[in-house]
Amino acid sequence: MVALRALGDADLAEDVAQEALSRGIAAAEAGRLTADDNVGAYLHGIARHVIADIRRAQGRESLVPSSLEPSPVPAVALRELITKEERARVRRALSRLSERDREILRLAFWDDLNSAEIASRLDEPPARIRKRKSRAVERLREAFKAGSHTPDVGRD
Repeated sequence: MVALRALGDADLAEDVAQEALSRGIAAAEAGRLTADDNVGAYLHGIARHVIADIRRAQGRESLVPSSLEPSPVPAVALRELITKEERARVRRALSRLSERDREILRLAFWDDLNSAEIASRLDEPPARIRKRKSRAVERLREAFKAGSHTPDVGRD
């Protein structure tokens, strides 16, 4: 309810709640949150920080003119930087992701669409797409790291 009142968007409020719970669980696992602590107050504080992060991000987006967005790297130059082995590792890591994660990453990095354009295509709010993209990139990073020790068998 706090996030919904602060942001006025049910989807963003849901993202705030999920992030607050995720950080709360991580804090409990790390020993920063004990049974003696007021869990509700702790989660409320986390939610306030997440809300502030969202507001800051929204403010930054409104201040950056589209002419200052980075230009895409030419595909040829990018291909030259990535070795055959790295491409295979990326493919393996991508195959470990959900179809939804792969779709968002494809639209963002291959089709070079921004969050608003992806949101329009997928009929979802831009803030949700930003969060999903962030989580998809993190899952890709984890899958890439996990796959770094597995040998490549004839995939290119």
